[in-house]
Amino acid sequence: MEPALSANSRTIGQIKDKEGDSDPLSDIIAVDYSNDGKFLNATLWLSYPPKDKPYSDVNYSMIIDSDNDNATGRFGIDYELEISFNNETQTWTRTLYTYPPTGDRIPLVQQTITPFFFGGIPLSLDLNKIRHGDFYKVAFYSESQFYGSSKDETTTVHFPPLSISITAAQPTLTIRPGESQTIDLRVNSTGGYEPLVTFYTDPNTAMRRGIETHFPFNNVSIPSSGTVTTPVNIAVHSYAIDGVYTLVIFANSTLEPGTYHQNVTSQYPLTIRVPPPLSISERLNLFSPEAIKIPQEYLVGFYIIVLSLAIPAVARWFASRKQISHLNRFMTAIISVYDLLHEKKDLCERCLENIRRQVDQAYAKGKISESNYKILNEKISDYEKKLNEVK
Repeated sequence: MEPALSANSRTIGQIKDKEGDSDPLSDIIAVDYSNDGKFLNATLWLSYPPKDKPYSDVNYSMIIDSDNDNATGRFGIDYELEISFNNETQTWTRTLYTYPPTGDRIPLVQQTITPFFFGGIPLSLDLNKIRHGDFYKVAFYSESQFYGSSKDETTTVHFPPLSISITAAQPTLTIRPGESQTIDLRVNSTGGYEPLVTFYTDPNTAMRRGIETHFPFNNVSIPSSGTVTTPVNIAVHSYAIDGVYTLVIFANSTLEPGTYHQNVTSQYPLTIRVPPPLSISERLNLFSPEAIKIPQEYLVGFYIIVLSLAIPAVARWFASRKQISHLNRFMTAIISVYDLLHEKKDLCERCLENIRRQVDQAYAKGKISESNYKILNEKISDYEKKLNEVK
C-alpha cells in the first residue's frame, strides 16, 4: 500500500471572501496566510483598512480548532488570537484566548500594542503557544461596532491542506474496437481526512475518439488511512479509429461544506492503444495446425473451405473499415458543431439538420450500415433535445 500524502513543510495560500459587509472596517476581502509549522501568519485585507485610531471599536481574529474536533472547546473552537481596538481608551490590545466547554473565553496572553498597518491587518500565532494535533483548522473573523455590530467571517482552512493523487494498475491499455476492459484506480489522499471523491472524464473528447468510461462507484469515501481502490470500465466503440490516445481521468475531492479546501482536483493521463480489428490472417491463425490438431489428410480440404470463405470476408472487411471511417467523420462533425454552436440555438439546429441530410444520403448510397445510421441519428436527436431544454 502506498503511504498517504503528507503535508508540505510550508503552506501558503489565500482566501477570497465575496460576501460584503455593511461596515468597511469589518468587510474582509481576502486573507493571505502561510504556515511553516512554527508560526501561522496571516494578513486580513479589508474594504477600508483601519487607521492607527479607527472611528469605532474593532477586533480582528484568527479562530483555531486545534484538534480538528467539533466536540472540543466551544463548538469546536479551542483558541482565538485577537487584535482589538478600544475606542474609549484609544488603545490596541493583542490577546490569545482559550475556550473552555462552558463559560467565557479565558485570556492566556494579553498585551497592549502599537500596531503598524500597511494596508492589511497582520496576525501571527506562535504554534508552540497552543496545544494542537497533526490536523487543525483555522478561520478568520472581524467585527466593528460602528453600525451596532457588523461582522464578517471567512471559510475554514485545513492544515495540512488536502491533496489527492490518482494512479492506475495499468497505465497503458490495449483495447480493440467493440471491446472493453475494467481496471483499478488507486486514489491517495492526505491521511487524517475522509474526503468524498467523484470521478469523471471529458465526455466530448472521449466520444470523438470512440472511447467511453463508466465508474461503478462514483462517490467514493476515502478512509482516514488515505488510500482507496475503485474500478473503472473503459469501452472502445466499434467505430473507433485505430491509434494511441490519452484519456484524462479526473478526481474531485470535497471535505465538509464551508471548508476552503473544499474542492481539490487531480488528474491522471491513461494511455489507450486501439489496434485495428483482427485481420483475416490473424483470424486464420486461430485455426492453425499448431492450435488445433487436424489429421494431415484433412488439411487440404480444410484450407480450400477456409479460402472460399476468406475472399468474401476480405471484401466485407474493407467495406466495414470504410463504413467505420464514415461513421467517425460524421460523429466528429456532430460533436464539434454542438460544442462550438450550442449557445446559438438556431444556427446549431440548422447545422445539425444539414449533417442529418448528409447522413441520410450516405446511408442511401450504402456508405454506412443501418446500425451506424441509427447511432448517428440518435446522437443528433440527443443534441437537438438538449438545445430545446435550454431556456
